[in-house]
Amino acid sequence: MALNAPKTDVILFVHGLSGTADGTWSKMIELFLRDNLFARYEIDTYEYPTSKIRVPLGRKMPGIPELAEGLASHLDTYHSKRENVILVGHSLGGLVLRYFIVSAFKKSAPNNIRAAAMIATPHAGADLARFGKTLSWGHSHLKQLVKGHGILSSILTDWASLEIETKIKTIYVTGGVDAVVSRESSMPYYGGVNFQNLINYGHVDVIKPEHSNDIRFKVLKKFVEELPSSKKPDAGPLKTQGWPLFFRYQLNCEDFYYIRRVDDDVEQALSGSNIWLSGPSGMGKTVALTRAIMKKDWSVYYFSLDGFLDLSAIDLMKEVCRQLMDRLCVSDAQLAAAISLAEVLRCFSSTFLSVTGQKRMAMFIEEIPIVSSKEYCKFLNLAYHLSMLQETCKDNLQVVWVFSSIVDPLEFSKQSHVKLLERYAFLNIGVWESTELQELFQLVDREVKTQFTAEETSQVIIGSKGSPRNLKLIVKNRLTEVGSKKSIPELISSVPVSASND
Repeated sequence: MALNAPKTDVILFVHGLSGTADGTWSKMIELFLRDNLFARYEIDTYEYPTSKIRVPLGRKMPGIPELAEGLASHLDTYHSKRENVILVGHSLGGLVLRYFIVSAFKKSAPNNIRAAAMIATPHAGADLARFGKTLSWGHSHLKQLVKGHGILSSILTDWASLEIETKIKTIYVTGGVDAVVSRESSMPYYGGVNFQNLINYGHVDVIKPEHSNDIRFKVLKKFVEELPSSKKPDAGPLKTQGWPLFFRYQLNCEDFYYIRRVDDDVEQALSGSNIWLSGPSGMGKTVALTRAIMKKDWSVYYFSLDGFLDLSAIDLMKEVCRQLMDRLCVSDAQLAAAISLAEVLRCFSSTFLSVTGQKRMAMFIEEIPIVSSKEYCKFLNLAYHLSMLQETCKDNLQVVWVFSSIVDPLEFSKQSHVKLLERYAFLNIGVWESTELQELFQLVDREVKTQFTAEETSQVIIGSKGSPRNLKLIVKNRLTEVGSKKSIPELISSVPVSASND
C-alpha cells in the first residue's frame, strides 16, 4: 500500500489515570506508523488532565462523563469525515471510550465507530482506587474507579442493554500480572467477547511493546487487521436472544432464565412494598431482583457499595445519594455539607423532586460492606427513613427501595426496627438444589452445546456447590480454547472463590 494513501480511517488512543498521550502510547504508535499495512489510518491520541493526587483547591478533575464529552468533541472536530473510527483505551481510558460509545449509540443518528480495544480496563473497578480515594482530596477519577461505583455499573448495564457487542467489534486485553486491575474486572463476562490475557505483563507495561514481533503490539495489530470490510455484524441473522451465560439480566435473556419459587415471591412482594432479599453469594439475588423490576418496566438505579469498606452507615447513604445526583445531573453541593440524618434525607428528597419523565424508579442497593452490628442497625434505621421519603415525592413518582445482602437483616432487627417490617418485605434465597442446577444446565446447554458427557455434567453440578453463578463460570471456561483442553476438576478449580459474589 502506498505511503501517501488517503487517511480514510483513524485509530485513536486514549491514555489512563495519571498518564499522557506520549508517555503511554509512544512505543505502540511508533510501531503502527512503521507498518505500511496501516497507511490508510490516521494515528491520533486524545489527551485529558489527570493525576493520581489532587491537592485541595487544585485544578478540578473532570469525571468520566465529562471526559467522554471531551472525546466526542475531539472526534467531531478532527475525525467526523472518517469512514471508520477505531478506539483504543488503557485503564481509565477504556472506561472513557466505553461511556462515549454507549452515549453515541443511545442517539438515533448514525456514527462511524467501528471497533474498540480496552486494555487493562477496570470495568468493575480497581483496588488501587480504593486506597487512592482516601488520600486524594475531591479526586473524581479515583472516586469513579472505586469498585462498586454507580457509573461503572451503569456503563456495564447500558453496554449490555444496547447490545454494543453486536454493533462494533471489541477486544478486551488484560495483563497476567496486573496488580491494579484484576482479571475479573478487566473482563466484563458478556457473551461473545474477544478476550486476550498477556500473561507476562502488568498494568503499565502491557501497552509498551518493544518491537514489531512483541505480543503486546501483535494482539492489537491482528485485531485491527481482521476487522471486516463493513461495520455491520457478520453475515447471518442477528440474534435477538440474550447470552445464555448472562450474569446481568436483560429481558432478551428470559428464555435462559430458570424460574424458582423465590421469583414468584419477589414479584409479588415488589408489587406492594419495598423489598430486602438476603442469602448466600452466587445464588442469583441480583438477577432475580433485576428481572422483577424490569418486567414491571421501572427505571432502575444500581448502587453497589462493596468498594466503601470503611464508611459508616450514614456515609454509605451519602455515597448513594451522591451517585444518584451524578446520574441525574443534580449538584451535590448541598450534600457535601450534610452531616445529620435529616440533612441527608433532605438531599434525597430534593433529588427525587428534580426527576421528570419517570413514573416509577427502583433504588437498588447491594453489597453492603458493614460488619459492625451497631452500624448495621443504623443502616437499617436509615433504610426505614428512606422508605418514608415517598410521602415527600411528587404524586407522579413512586420510589421503591430494593436491597440485596448476604447477611439476613432480621438478625439485627430489634424492637426499634419493628416499623421496618411494615415498610419492607424481607425474603431469603437459598442454595440451589442439584435438580435445579441440572435443569439450568440443560436450559443453557441447548444453546452453547458444551458436549459434556453425563458423568462430566454430574461433576459440574456437584462442583458448582449449589451456585448458578459457579455453574455458568465453569461452562464459560469450557467454551474457551484453553478451557476446552482442561479436565472437569481443572475447570472447577479455575472458578475463583470471589466469583460467587452477587
